[in-house]
Amino acid sequence: MNRLNIFSLIVFLFCFRLFPQAVEKGNFLLDAYYGYGTLVSLIAKAVSTTTSQVKVSVIGPAGIRGEYMISDNFGFGADVQYNSFRIRWTEDHVDGYGITNQYFYDYKWQRIRIMPKASVHFGKDENFDGYASFFGGYTHHILTFNTNDPLYNPSVSFSGLAFRVALGGRYLFTKNFGMFGEIGFFGGALIHGGLSLKL
Repeated sequence: MNRLNIFSLIVFLFCFRLFPQAVEKGNFLLDAYYGYGTLVSLIAKAVSTTTSQVKVSVIGPAGIRGEYMISDNFGFGADVQYNSFRIRWTEDHVDGYGITNQYFYDYKWQRIRIMPKASVHFGKDENFDGYASFFGGYTHHILTFNTNDPLYNPSVSFSGLAFRVALGGRYLFTKNFGMFGEIGFFGGALIHGGLSLKL
């Protein structure tokens, strides 16, 4: 290696230290977020606009996540999120005696996800941290159906696997506090955004 290459390497390393990245080995990242753009929410919005007799409400997904940086570019952590979908409506039924009875129906679907995550960080700016994350874990569904209709009253729960891939960025307004946003597929909403704390 000639002197010019050695000098260039020294200058590069020196400059790299002058401009530290937003996150580095040993940092712990704590995020709180809310999501927008789930398939359920889109269906709910479509249903609620077609008739005033149907009441629809959607919560989330909302969640918290933590991540420990094992190096300047790699981190491992976990994500916990909750979301729910509720739809209520009434129907008139005429029985065999010609009597009209009004029944109400209240359907609620709740979902909890717990997913370990691994992230690759590629931001080299002291305020901005870009990342790609991969999630894989557990999901639990609770479906409840309340009604005064004697023919219906199912309530069930079941569990399964959950996964997600996401690409996002975090901007720190101060040394320890900022905001983040990401676009992801599966295991949550299309867009997640919220507050971020670096410890």
